[in-house]
Amino acid sequence: MESVIRFNHGNSLASEMKRLGIDHPDKGYVSAYTRGLNDAQKKNLRAEFRDTLKKRQRVCQLTGSSIALVASHIKPFDHCVNRDEATNEANGLLLRKDIDYLFDKGYISFDKKHKLIISHAITRAVSTENWAKQIEIAIGHEALKSWASGGNKCMVNTIGIPTKDNHWSIRRRYITLSKMRDEYMDYHRRHVFKNPQIQHIANEG
Repeated sequence: MESVIRFNHGNSLASEMKRLGIDHPDKGYVSAYTRGLNDAQKKNLRAEFRDTLKKRQRVCQLTGSSIALVASHIKPFDHCVNRDEATNEANGLLLRKDIDYLFDKGYISFDKKHKLIISHAITRAVSTENWAKQIEIAIGHEALKSWASGGNKCMVNTIGIPTKDNHWSIRRRYITLSKMRDEYMDYHRRHVFKNPQIQHIANEG
């Protein structure tokens, strides 16, 4: 009930979950690689990663927004085992800040076909009706309808393979990146996403 009142006063789903202190299951885990980095090294790696994603992806990969973008690691930065994982564009999605929060905390992810999946654990914070409304505000009504019906308007962008340039080395690079992203996303589903997923949203009107 308290969450419902707070929503009525303009609080977002992300801010409400922050208030409740809900985090992903692997909170606290840090790989030996990232544990050995100092603050300056972490800052430089994150900056390199962010610059790469902004250059390659340019807009939020789920909503298409160009506002308040965050370079989000698919396999969390603290879980990365080497420099390549920490900076590789295949391990990243440029996401709007509120979408990044849901992805980072395991409340949303993407399945093997790159389609949005939403965790049932999101209902811990608010009632079904209210979180559905907040998700609709965040992602958009049409995309949410697409998600509920199995359409393709609520999918993360794939890593495109150039069609005009047939140079094999370039095509091979993109194929490799796409395969790597699938592996990183599989990691996110297994270690970050809070299973089980919700199969549909009641608020489709």
